[in-house]
Amino acid sequence: MKKLAILGVKYFLIILFSFQINAQNSENKIISIAEKQLLKTLSLIPEGQESSFGFINRNEFNQCTIGSPIQIITLAKNFDKVDLQNKIIMQNEWRIPVISDNHYKTLLTVYNNGSQYEVVDIGGSGLAKELELNSKNKNSSSKLCLLRIYQLSKDFMVVVPNGESFDKATYFPIISGDKNIFLKSSYNYNEVIELITKLINK
Repeated sequence: MKKLAILGVKYFLIILFSFQINAQNSENKIISIAEKQLLKTLSLIPEGQESSFGFINRNEFNQCTIGSPIQIITLAKNFDKVDLQNKIIMQNEWRIPVISDNHYKTLLTVYNNGSQYEVVDIGGSGLAKELELNSKNKNSSSKLCLLRIYQLSKDFMVVVPNGESFDKATYFPIISGDKNIFLKSSYNYNEVIELITKLINK
């Protein structure tokens, strides 16, 4: 019986380690494609509209670097019917901060179409600033996600401890224009699900 228990623990650790390796490999691929397409994507910004994308001028483009990928998560389609632990799901989509002078300027959108990663959009300078502020709540071993609640046009920065699921994460509201809705600066999983349910049914 003791041997079976030890084997079970070893099997769990192997699965966890494999998952972490795969996650790191995926992140490396996302960063690589974002770096390769960064200058090309920045060049698509129309001349004279640099400030709308968070830049002073085009001279900043050559100084830009890429930040850590932030995976998009959303509510399950049948949010009101699924079990509590399955109400939030991952998407094959990431926001990548474009950094200049140590500040988030704008965001690249990277999408995985099933066979490859590609940069599909750029923009969101306002959201980039908020993500920069909220990223200070992250430690080196945690993962950042962005919970996008399209039904409510609201977002949460999500800090997920290394190796844990969303029910162990901390949720920080992106409060642009919503200071009267969010009564706390951060929420645990049960609290954020309760809040979202209340707002959807309002």
